[in-house]
Amino acid sequence: MPGVEESDLPRRRLTDHTFAGPDYSLLPDTEFPHKLDWMYETDYRDPSKLTPYQQATLKDLRRQNRASLKVANEKRYEVLRNAARIKVSHPLQATINTEVPVKVAVTSIFAGHSLPTGFTAERQVWIWIEVRDPQGRVVFTSGDLDHNHDLRDHHSHQVLLGKTPHDPYLLNFQNKFTALTNKGTEKSVVLSVNRHLMPLEVIRPAPGIAASFGRPGTFRIAKGSLPPLRTMGQTYPVRVGSREGAYSVHVRLHFRHLPPALLDHIGTPHLKHLLEVVLLDEYRGVIQVGCAPPLGLTAEPFQLSHPTPVIHTLNR
Repeated sequence: MPGVEESDLPRRRLTDHTFAGPDYSLLPDTEFPHKLDWMYETDYRDPSKLTPYQQATLKDLRRQNRASLKVANEKRYEVLRNAARIKVSHPLQATINTEVPVKVAVTSIFAGHSLPTGFTAERQVWIWIEVRDPQGRVVFTSGDLDHNHDLRDHHSHQVLLGKTPHDPYLLNFQNKFTALTNKGTEKSVVLSVNRHLMPLEVIRPAPGIAASFGRPGTFRIAKGSLPPLRTMGQTYPVRVGSREGAYSVHVRLHFRHLPPALLDHIGTPHLKHLLEVVLLDEYRGVIQVGCAPPLGLTAEPFQLSHPTPVIHTLNR
């Protein structure tokens, strides 16, 4: 304040009004969040063609962008860290060649928004579960990815081609675009773009305001998201074999802001290696099959609490 000494000013609380979200940029640090004016007219990918001034300003720009992206990532992980928790329950003992129920419940701990929220037809929140026998062989799995790193649902190209089996137990809270076909039936689609060979007639002018909904009238969003502060889940029928011993149960709650199939549909498959799967919560437990449990095994399986998100980058 002009004319007033800094020591005379009262101390006030500094409030952070940052609006953090779960997404992140797929652009290089030369393009986002800031870009210099001369970069629109010059190919800056070859440093030998740049002037000393351009080289210096480009170096400073990348340093500033990386610092900004680091802060954005910290805020993003803070949001995801406070999104949801899982609770897993199952018998501690079972007999051989029986079906063991493994119940997984997901609870939203974030008030005001569903999980996921925003671009809910693109953002994915799902349960990954894997049960292995004493020899380490997988006896049950759900929520795993195909060779394109897509979930094994009806948006997976490999599932549609019959190359990968469909995941009948997939628990995915992603909302999905649903298109109305010319036969009067509905079909789940990746994008709200009519690619049917016989599209429905289009009324012009449109009777509704499509811009307000982000989709045309012949499309709707099938809701699968988890409401605020609510709990949803399911029971997985795990069939244990004839081998006695400790069967390991591993459950994870995963988040991804874009599916690889979407990047394939919009013609940017070269960006798929930048997609991250973020671990929100995790559980590990043991089921003793056909024998007495070891001493010290408690009635409640081990449950992680307040985990820190771990980033899993889809390397190629």
